[in-house]
Amino acid sequence: MAGDQTPLLVDPADIERELVRVWREAASKDAANADQDQARVRAILSNFVVLFSGERKRAAAEVDSIIASLCLAHPSRFFLLNFSETNKEPSLKTSVSSRCVLAHSGNHVCSEEIHVGTGTVSAHLVPNLLASQYVADVPIVTFVLGDHFGEGEKSPEMANLFERLCHSSDFILYDSLLFSDYTRSVVPFLELVAEEDDENHRISDLNWFRSERFRVLIAEQFDGEQFANAAESVRSLELRCHFGKPGVVPAEALLLAAWFSDALGWEVESRGDVRGGNVVRVLFNGGTDRSPRVIDFVAVEHAELDSRKQVTGLTVILGPNDAPIELDLERNYQTQSAELSIESPTMLGAAEKSFCDFSTVRVPFRALRGDELLTRPLYSGGPGTIFLTAAHRALAIGRLTGLP
Repeated sequence: MAGDQTPLLVDPADIERELVRVWREAASKDAANADQDQARVRAILSNFVVLFSGERKRAAAEVDSIIASLCLAHPSRFFLLNFSETNKEPSLKTSVSSRCVLAHSGNHVCSEEIHVGTGTVSAHLVPNLLASQYVADVPIVTFVLGDHFGEGEKSPEMANLFERLCHSSDFILYDSLLFSDYTRSVVPFLELVAEEDDENHRISDLNWFRSERFRVLIAEQFDGEQFANAAESVRSLELRCHFGKPGVVPAEALLLAAWFSDALGWEVESRGDVRGGNVVRVLFNGGTDRSPRVIDFVAVEHAELDSRKQVTGLTVILGPNDAPIELDLERNYQTQSAELSIESPTMLGAAEKSFCDFSTVRVPFRALRGDELLTRPLYSGGPGTIFLTAAHRALAIGRLTGLP
């Protein structure tokens, strides 16, 4: 069983019996090969449910990549739940498998996988099946992979399955990078938050952690000596990103805009100009005088595949209108770094012309691995109220950015 085992079709009632048989068989093989000094460790840190649609391209490959990355970082009993709108079978299709990875210690760390195929007719059977197979005394994590609530009508069976899974979970994860339209797809998750009376806020967006480095680099500038008291004078923010389609601002840009405007105490005012779907403007008011503030979302083309629907750079304008300071941050995906530059005017005297001081520095900007994105909310206890505030504000901003 070192490596991956091909899923074995089993009746839902025989899942546990088959898993016991697989592990007993593996133990016998280990005993016969005891002289090889490669112990096999069965580890279960959580019940990890992945809800996905096999009808979506690349879904199966994404799920396999997720499990492969977590087997060592967060070994679990994995439930791979494939929901298909076209599946009209009255019963569930279930199979089991196992996966082992070689740890640095030389031991094999092994996880279990329970595959469940379902559709609109059999979806109501899923929650009870999963409940009967959950391992006691470890948390239940549900990762909703993909865009289940975006474009197109969704069946009530899918909505009901989603709610029942989430209400029984200790952690709920989603990735808004995969959303076709944040303003549609995030609503069911935020509605769950409204229903919960939970101070730990168990719902997390992987995109929030993906953009963490941007937030840290921006905050560091205003925590430093140069701009320690300059937050009040910030007048605009430009976010450069790859639009999924004209006028539809991607989730990461909306979340950054929401966090930035909330941190500065800006209030959302109205939608501004939309220039050909390539530049979308949202108006705010801020500062002690509640004067106009602006956030521009600018569409850019980017050759890097990983930058799809992600933020590639930003510019903050602060200071007086006649002597603005420009803080620019541009990410380089190939070098895993970012170039931070500051351009500021320097007055030589009333009779002399002004010129600009320009400084630039390259800083690390490493993309988080898949296992880091998935385990960060589990080990940190969730992103908390700052994220939830940003998620709700991002929704409000996003509703102002869409094309008429």
